[in-house]
Amino acid sequence: MGIIQEDMPGKSLEDLPEELAEELLEEHVTLEVRLLRAQMALPRISEPYCIPQDNFDRVVNVDTILAELQRCGVTLAETELHEKTVEIFKYARKLFAALVCEGFGECILDFLEEGLCDEDMPFVRLELGGWDHRSRGAPFPILESRRYKGKALKCVATGKWTRYHLANFSSQQWWVLAPEEQEKARAEERQRWEE
Repeated sequence: MGIIQEDMPGKSLEDLPEELAEELLEEHVTLEVRLLRAQMALPRISEPYCIPQDNFDRVVNVDTILAELQRCGVTLAETELHEKTVEIFKYARKLFAALVCEGFGECILDFLEEGLCDEDMPFVRLELGGWDHRSRGAPFPILESRRYKGKALKCVATGKWTRYHLANFSSQQWWVLAPEEQEKARAEERQRWEE
C-alpha cells in the first residue's frame, strides 16, 4: 500500500498541495534519493571524446539527417519533413547528433519548437530540481540553454526523459562539440561555479 493510501485513503499525491506531498514523501525517502539531492554539478574538467569537425561534416549531412528522421518514425508530410531536415542541417546538426546518440533523435522537433539550436549547447545542468512525479521523490537535473540562463528546458520535462537519459545526454552532448567550443563552454562553467 502506498504512502497516501495508508495516510489518506482515496487521495493521491496529485490531489495534495505540493508542500504536503513533499513532506509525506520525505518520510519515505531512500538513501539514494538523499544522496542525489545532496550532489552538486562541478565544472567539467575535460571530455575524453570528440568528433573532429571534418568527420562530423562527413557523417551528419542532409541525407543522413533525413534517413535518421525516417528511421525514428517522424511522421510529417514529405515537404515538411524536408524543410525540417534542412532546418536541422543549418541550425541544429550538433544538437540532433547528441539526441541521436541518446536514442532520442525524434525529440529534435521538441527542441526546435522550443527555439533551441546548436548555439544553446552545451546545455548546462543547473541544480537538482525538486520532487518530480517521474522520480518518486528523487530530484531531477534541470537543464538550461547556454544562451538563455535560468530558463529550464521544457522539452526534457516529459516522462520519456528519465534521470538516466538526462545524465547520458548531458555527457554525450560534449562529443559533438569541437575542442574550442568545449574549452569556451568549460570557461563559462568555471566562471559560473566561482560566482
